[in-house]
Amino acid sequence: TSTPVISGVVNEVAIVSTTTSNVVLPSSVTFSDTDLSVTIPVAKQNITLTSNDGEHEYHIHSTGYTLPPFSANCNFNSANMNELGMKAIDGSIASCSLGSTEDQSFSGTILAVTSRGNNIELETSKFSISQGNTETLDINTTNWLPSAGELSLTLMIIDFLWKRDY
Repeated sequence: TSTPVISGVVNEVAIVSTTTSNVVLPSSVTFSDTDLSVTIPVAKQNITLTSNDGEHEYHIHSTGYTLPPFSANCNFNSANMNELGMKAIDGSIASCSLGSTEDQSFSGTILAVTSRGNNIELETSKFSISQGNTETLDINTTNWLPSAGELSLTLMIIDFLWKRDY
């Protein structure tokens, strides 16, 4: 047997493949076909599964972490979005309001990606907001001209966590 290791955000679900269904499952684990669905618990834990006959124990090592309660709210610039594929866009494609917590600064990067898999080059992609503050950032591009046709944009705010306590 092996001892799988899972990690993730608390209360999200991780999938662990298995070859047996003859086990007693704790409430945080469900079984479907050949997979165990494990709800990620808080902090480090060993999740124990016991064989139906009680003679064998199986363990899943898990580490759960919580995400900081930063806030992010973004809106695309509809005037520039209406020009997609018709002319090069210079300037704002979106605006984001980003907020830190009272006791933690919020630093990260902003990524813009098209449904065609292209990264959109942004004038500034990194940000840093001091503790207890909210800032509005314009998401700007220079000379961006996607080809005409249907296009979806995804804007991602990715925080830099320099330290995590597990």
